[in-house]
Amino acid sequence: MKICVSRDPASFLFLAAKEKLFFENQNLKVEILEKDAETSFVFLKNQRVDCAILPFSTFLEEYSKSLSFDILPGFHVCSSPLHIFHLNKENLINLHSENSYIAIPSENSLEELYARSILELLFSKNEEFPAIRVAQFEPEEELQQKGCIGYALNPIQHPISGKWKILEQEISGQISKKMPALSKFYPLYCTAFSANFLSQNAEELNPFISALKDCLKFLSSLEEGAIFSFIQSLKQKDHFAHFNFRELKHWFSDKNKVFKNLLNFQADRSHYKNLTQLQTSKNNLSSHKKNIEKLYVIFNGNYREPNLIKKQLVSSGNRNKLSNKKNLPEKHEYIHALLDLIEEKPIESSKVNADFKQLLKELSLDKKNQIQKAEKLSAKLTELKNKLFERDKKRVKKNTAFLTLLSLSSEPLLLIDVEYDKFIIYNYNSKFAEAIGYSETELLGKPFLYILRKPLRLKELKDSILDRAGLFLEEVSLKHRSFPSIEVDLSHRLVSFEGKDFLLA
Repeated sequence: MKICVSRDPASFLFLAAKEKLFFENQNLKVEILEKDAETSFVFLKNQRVDCAILPFSTFLEEYSKSLSFDILPGFHVCSSPLHIFHLNKENLINLHSENSYIAIPSENSLEELYARSILELLFSKNEEFPAIRVAQFEPEEELQQKGCIGYALNPIQHPISGKWKILEQEISGQISKKMPALSKFYPLYCTAFSANFLSQNAEELNPFISALKDCLKFLSSLEEGAIFSFIQSLKQKDHFAHFNFRELKHWFSDKNKVFKNLLNFQADRSHYKNLTQLQTSKNNLSSHKKNIEKLYVIFNGNYREPNLIKKQLVSSGNRNKLSNKKNLPEKHEYIHALLDLIEEKPIESSKVNADFKQLLKELSLDKKNQIQKAEKLSAKLTELKNKLFERDKKRVKKNTAFLTLLSLSSEPLLLIDVEYDKFIIYNYNSKFAEAIGYSETELLGKPFLYILRKPLRLKELKDSILDRAGLFLEEVSLKHRSFPSIEVDLSHRLVSFEGKDFLLA
């Protein structure tokens, strides 16, 4: 079975599934692909995967672009345990009424299986929970009068209109107030199966749904120590680049002070010191391992400190340990590129200047020695020229390593030249260009102020960044070229290479 999981922050829930922790318990052979939401839909439509987990709104948007609802009636979509049924926000208050029920189109259907799974999960602590009844899709007013509070259905076969909204803006507030348990499973996701898979492998759905339920039960039951250990275990793997702590606010908003700090540390960076101490005491990290982890998360956008890489992360005592690539996380070539960059030692300018001074001194010798010295001068000039050539070669290599670092990063990165306070856009990766709607070369050489949503003066940038040394700008809002209403927020830190200061955003 092939599953495509969308690369959205909320898909954190399925990182555990990606590790097959729960699928293996059900003896399921599962291959997990990780793509963006749109690509996940395309893979599913072309039947390159059997199942896709993606935002429900993205699925409907992509489906409406390419196909009408009646072209592929066998193309089956049902709500996953993250989004099982469509609740009428006006009737949430009647959730525990004797007459309340969830409507399904038919018995012994996939919709019924999902509805029973989520009701069991949500109301397991209660003696009673809403019934499930087979219902024809009558006018909404009649269903409401009969006590129907929601649908569990295939949205392609049974489109929703009127008060039965699927858009998260319509129901999220009411769900949070009236039914806190359901807010855990927000935002709205769907699990979509290909028609071919449903027709040939229907017997595999029961253990698959059971595996998803186990995953949700595990995540929703994590306590203080367990959640920290679980996050740490993910952090040591390839997944941490896609981890977003803000999404966890929907899950663990009522934990103790330490974990509130954990949830809010992107908004308030002052918590980081305490978290680092806690992390060190929990894992008993050696100094070089801790530095590697810092290095690992810096370029995934989850760790924000003044970028004094050479001074802070690579001390003389740890240089050899850090340069041992066996100690590094696997499949992160950009860390290797950075270490190569750090290890390069360009020829010091003072040595080159000394050679030039010596040459000038020798040129002032008496003419009688001119011929004799000419050969030596020529040899020295050749040697100096070779040294300068080798230095330039090393600089090119260093520059290439740094640009490789930019291109391989999973986060949008922008490099700004702050020399002479000009703040010129020096380079950026494709992720950044895509985020704000420009081509990969269109912004090169343009002033950074050109893409700021709220205009700043150069003096404000200088005061915020250069004069404050190790401090950062707060998140700066950039304007999107095509969609003015979309904001792209990036953090900032100073870096230095080739003897110049740059702003890495």
